[in-house]
This record gives sequence, C-alpha cells and structure tokens, in this order.
Amino acid sequence: MIDPAFQHVDGKLWANVAFATGEAGGTWHVDLATNTWTRVTYPPGSPLALAYDVVADSKNNMYGMQMNNDKIWVTNGKTLETVWYDFPTKGAGCRRGHLDSQDRLWCGVFHGNGLAMFDAKTKKITEWKVPTSWTRPYDAQFDDKTYVWTAGMDNDLAVRLNVQTGEFTEYLLPHETNVRHVEVQKSGALSSLWLGDQHGNTIIRVEPLVP
Repeated sequence: MIDPAFQHVDGKLWANVAFATGEAGGTWHVDLATNTWTRVTYPPGSPLALAYDVVADSKNNMYGMQMNNDKIWVTNGKTLETVWYDFPTKGAGCRRGHLDSQDRLWCGVFHGNGLAMFDAKTKKITEWKVPTSWTRPYDAQFDDKTYVWTAGMDNDLAVRLNVQTGEFTEYLLPHETNVRHVEVQKSGALSSLWLGDQHGNTIIRVEPLVP
C-alpha cells in the first residue's frame, strides 16, 4: 500500500510491503525530492508491526494496521518513533481503513466481523459488531457526518452504520462481489458508497434514498 495523501506537508509519503519479511518488507518513509527510502524500525521487544495497510493523517504521521494483529500503531512522521494501541477485544485487528477529517481512523475488523474507530486524541479504540455473520469488513470509511460504510469479500453485503444511534443498514449487492476497498462519496444530502469488484470487473454504487 502507498499513501501520498499528505505528501505536501513534508514532501514524503508512506509505502508498505505487506507480509514480506525480507529486505523489501515492512513500512518505508520515502523522501520524494531525494528518492531516499527510510525503512521504519522498532526497538527490540516491540510489538509486531507488519502492516497490511498504512494511512497518513493530516500531519503526515502513519497509522498501521493488520488483521491478525489486535493493535493499531502510529509512527511519527518526524521522528519515526512508533506507539502501539491495544484493541479492547483481543484476537482480531483491522485490515484496511481511512482517516476522517478529525484524524480518526475508521477500519474494518476482518476476523472480528466488526468496525473500529481509533481516536488519537483520546487514545481510545471504539468497536461495533456488524449484524450479519461472515460480513468480515475489509475496509471502512466515515462520511464526516453521520455514517460509516463498509463491505467485505464473503457475503455480498454493503453495510452502513449510524454512529450516533448505533443502527446498521445492510444493502444486498446485485451479484457476487469481492470487495477489498471502499470509497465514500461525501457530497449530497446523504453519503453514498462506491465499490470495485475485485474479481467481477464491475463498479457498484450504493445510493440510499432515505436516511
């Protein structure tokens, strides 16, 4: 994964090679002007930090996650020092996620069949269980208003959570759909969801008619 979203802050981006343990593996901090690649390292005894996904906040710090790791970690973009945060529920972590306008991480808890939100200001992780088994959320994104959206690769459902009320709405997709990335369109009275079908060569939009 690569996240160049806030490269304008310091001229650097974050890149990650998931699951690789050799020379190329791990997370890299890339200086675009000099083409300098700095591998992020951790002190001896640190928790595991083999990220599946990395995303940057507005200060170009890096948030790391991995579905087999029940921690979220944040690497400082200036010092490259890393801090880990534990999930309240053990045994599952996030697979992929997005930052919102408040620098909060929203992500899909793949093995835990849920959603999570990490607030770096309060250092707190909040979790929600999705209502249907085997949804296995792959990714998640908040619309910066009311709803967080998710979908997965197993049961052909798109899911919307009202974070104010805790109410879930499920949308049956039109055909078998392998979802590995979600993108929320935030314009309009109600947010909508765009999905790419990994195996089916289709793009799907889920557009609610009512809240």
